[in-house]
Amino acid sequence: MEELIEIKAVTQENIRDCAKLEVAEDQKQFVARNLATIAWAYVDPTVYPLRYLRGRYSRRAGSR
Repeated sequence: MEELIEIKAVTQENIRDCAKLEVAEDQKQFVARNLATIAWAYVDPTVYPLRYLRGRYSRRAGSR
């Protein structure tokens, strides 16, 4: 069975949930923190923050 994955914009309505997301401990060296990326997008118009959703809900911090 295929799992639906959607890519959506980070908005005022979901920015707090997006800022709380974290990757697994062993992956942290490979990506910037969400809050840093969102802040960068605020000051650089060439950066556009996106979030991905699996199924019906976006992943939350600590979920697998």
